[in-house]
Amino acid sequence: ATTISAQADKARQLEEQLRGAESTKRIEILIALADANLYAGEYDKAMDLFRQELDIFLELKDLKEQATALTNIGSAWSSLGRQDSAVTYYLKAMTIDEMRGDSFGVSLHHNNIGAIYSDEGVFEKALEHFNKALAMRQAMKLERKYAQCYSYLATLYGRMKHFDKAEAYGKTG
Repeated sequence: ATTISAQADKARQLEEQLRGAESTKRIEILIALADANLYAGEYDKAMDLFRQELDIFLELKDLKEQATALTNIGSAWSSLGRQDSAVTYYLKAMTIDEMRGDSFGVSLHHNNIGAIYSDEGVFEKALEHFNKALAMRQAMKLERKYAQCYSYLATLYGRMKHFDKAEAYGKTG
């Protein structure tokens, strides 16, 4: 409760700063304010701020930040239990990261989507996304980033009752 209260206080302070800020500073404050609201459990407010953020980045034609804003909206939807909407936004962000050639960003989206499918018991789709994320990270030779994929795969195989594979991935990560 203390952390949520601190985040709510932070959000109020940022709202005050946002009122008089110039455009670059306004974007920074908007992002911080949206994050503070998300962590404070104010998901609707966070979603509104993430959408404002997205509008600014659409206007600026900043694809990297558009993908980030879309991911944040997906996370807010996920926090609200709207996994279908979360997947939709993660897929939009993935499309942008694919256009930009950001393979690591694409792998993150695969993990986000895989985690949703895993939680929902749609194991084959989860496995597909987790394996794509791992393969992309292996192709980029990002060995330090394999652990997240192994952890997701270990959890998924445990849910699927394939304990030998769960243990193998658990030891690998």
